[in-house]
Amino acid sequence: MPDPNSSQAFPWRIFLVLERLEILKNDSSFVGYIESETLYGKFSTNFEERREFDSRLHFPLPIMKTVRVPHSSHKMADLHVKKEGDAEKDDLDRILSCHGFYEVNTPRHRIYTLQTQHISDAKKIYYILRQYFYQAGGIKQLNFEMVGKLKKFPCNCEVSSKRVYGLGIGRSK
Repeated sequence: MPDPNSSQAFPWRIFLVLERLEILKNDSSFVGYIESETLYGKFSTNFEERREFDSRLHFPLPIMKTVRVPHSSHKMADLHVKKEGDAEKDDLDRILSCHGFYEVNTPRHRIYTLQTQHISDAKKIYYILRQYFYQAGGIKQLNFEMVGKLKKFPCNCEVSSKRVYGLGIGRSK
């Protein structure tokens, strides 16, 4: 298997997703989705300096609510706010959770994700958050990913449900 960050990794990852897709087609108990996503370099900001979050700065987004996306459509973008996985929870964790972001923990990161139905909304939010986190600190990375295709299992599942699992295959441009 090639290095996941190498140029040869993308076809290998596609193969893995297609293999998993075949498995999921035969597993009637799986409820979730597989998506293709693209991360453009201009929509990925690394915050090199590990600074504590400054909670005195007003969070610039309103409280957002989860809405159902019509069955004939799907989310179009993900915004990911990444924190170090070993960082203690702070006011930022609470603020992101209260504002409609959901939390995913990986071995290396604690990731807060906001999904949008419109790419234009995600771009605006990305730029607002980027400016905010330059000032407030507290995160490692901010990403905006565009979702290409999304396959739901079963085809009528509600992607907004907390019991839904997602499998993403991405590439960078």
